[in-house]
Amino acid sequence: MSTPSPADPLAALSGAAAEFLGPIAALLVQRLAAQTGSFIKLREALAEQIENPRDRERFRQKTQPLLGSGWLASGLAKAGPAKAAARADTTALPARGLARSEPQLLRELTDELLPCLGHDAARIVSEQSSRCSSRVQLFLKLAKIVPDEQQRRALEARALGDHRQRLS
Repeated sequence: MSTPSPADPLAALSGAAAEFLGPIAALLVQRLAAQTGSFIKLREALAEQIENPRDRERFRQKTQPLLGSGWLASGLAKAGPAKAAARADTTALPARGLARSEPQLLRELTDELLPCLGHDAARIVSEQSSRCSSRVQLFLKLAKIVPDEQQRRALEARALGDHRQRLS
C-alpha cells in the first residue's frame, strides 16, 4: 500500500513511528529532527529506536514512500512540527518485565517524569518498562527520550548507581 505525499511529513513519520514506539514517537521526531537535520537521517535515527529487527524493517518499509515526497528537497526546516500521533492500539498490555517485578519503581518514575512528559508519563514508563529486564536498562531507555536535560542526567546517574551496586 502506497502512502500519499503528506502535507506534514514529520507528522506522517511520527504516525508511522508511533505504531512501533508508542506515543513517545512525536517527541522523538521533534528531538531527532533538530539533531539530524535531514529527513533521511531522521528516519534512520527513528528506526534505530525500534528494538525488534522485524519491526525496524517494517517501519523502514512503511516510511519508504515518504522519501519520494516532493517536499523532501526543502529539508526539515520548512516542514511543520510533528503532531502527536494517535496510537492505533489502546488496549492495555499485560504486565511484563519490570512492570510486574517493580511496580513501586514505575510509580515513582511516573511521578518524577510527569513534569517533562505530561499526561503520557505513565504510559511511556509502562511501555518502556515492559521492554526492559533491568532497572539500569529502564533508566537508560527513559534518559534517551526525556526532553529535559537535567532529568536525563538524573536518570543516567541512577543507571550508573544501580549498575555499580549490582557489581559490588
